[in-house]
Amino acid sequence: MAYGLKVTTSNAVLQLDSEKSERYGHIKSSGTATSWTITNGDLFFVKLPQPSSGTAKLYYLHNTSGNTYVVRQFGSGTTAQNISYVLFGTQLSTSLPNNPDTYGLQVKNADNEVTLDSRKFISNANFETTAYIQPNTLIGYGASNYDSGGNPSDALITTNFSKYIHFNWSLLGSTTATYRGIESSNNYLVNGSYYTGLYYRDSKRLGGGTNAPEWNFYFPNNSELIIGGTFNS
Repeated sequence: MAYGLKVTTSNAVLQLDSEKSERYGHIKSSGTATSWTITNGDLFFVKLPQPSSGTAKLYYLHNTSGNTYVVRQFGSGTTAQNISYVLFGTQLSTSLPNNPDTYGLQVKNADNEVTLDSRKFISNANFETTAYIQPNTLIGYGASNYDSGGNPSDALITTNFSKYIHFNWSLLGSTTATYRGIESSNNYLVNGSYYTGLYYRDSKRLGGGTNAPEWNFYFPNNSELIIGGTFNS
């Protein structure tokens, strides 16, 4: 380029080019809420509460309309749960929320259009990935299921309740016999053992009618599970 600003790392990775309209990854919103607008490309993370001792609760994501989502607890009807969350996505820096500051770095292209405005990055909150679970690694027993094929430890995501878990993949089927989500467990007794932590749950119940046996099928995670946390720079 003959003019403008271009920033690269020592190994030639491009960080900034004033002739490009770059999108920047950042925390779009965080805190606690009962509903969210999640658009294509967003990563939605939740920090699920630890239940009282001896119990386990299953949480799942539900699409109410359009891009609006809520987190529900299995067995609690349509009540939207108040959940700690981080919504991570990418946006043009010029489309980020306004900031009244009058100082910072503003980069323009040859047409005098702003391609980067540092004043838009108004939060010192950051998000880092601390673990990544590959697809087909966990079996969806949750914390409350056990049979001869496995046990809840095969479904353990983490025992750290301060972690945020990527939750876009969660859903509840058209019937309560099909569900996928995270089960939060605290000293929950299953087949003589106690389980505490966050567990992957994905199962389908078939049968159980008149003179018919009931079958439970447990499925591995077909999506990656990203585990992370927030910190301040």
